[in-house]
Amino acid sequence: VPMLPAGQTLFRTLILLSSIASLISAFTLITFDVDGTLLRGVGESRGTPDAHSRAFSHACASILNSGTPIPPLMEALPPQDVHGSTDGLILLRLARSALGISPDVSAPRLDDMMDCMHDYVSALTDEEVAKGIEPLPG
Repeated sequence: VPMLPAGQTLFRTLILLSSIASLISAFTLITFDVDGTLLRGVGESRGTPDAHSRAFSHACASILNSGTPIPPLMEALPPQDVHGSTDGLILLRLARSALGISPDVSAPRLDDMMDCMHDYVSALTDEEVAKGIEPLPG
């Protein structure tokens, strides 16, 4: 390896670091707080369902109930049937509880319901999505 004058080595290092920094800033990191260590949902406790909760009811109503509204998620299911469950399992439980539809009937429509949830949340503003969510201190 040929030796470069100190100035050139430093210059090349700075160029390399600058290139790495520009690559890093070009990406967005998305994380999921599955155990509630970063965020706390406060909407349900204050009587206003958050966007995620509303998306469940919207999807079940749209896909399985011809658009006729169903009860909000936290009214239709007890907390132990929601917390720690996947979105798919929550949708199946909500369909059974709110509409009396068995998982045998609702499971084949699960992809449609998940797409509907995505579309629902995607159509909301950032402010609407953030409503009812608080970052935990630290």
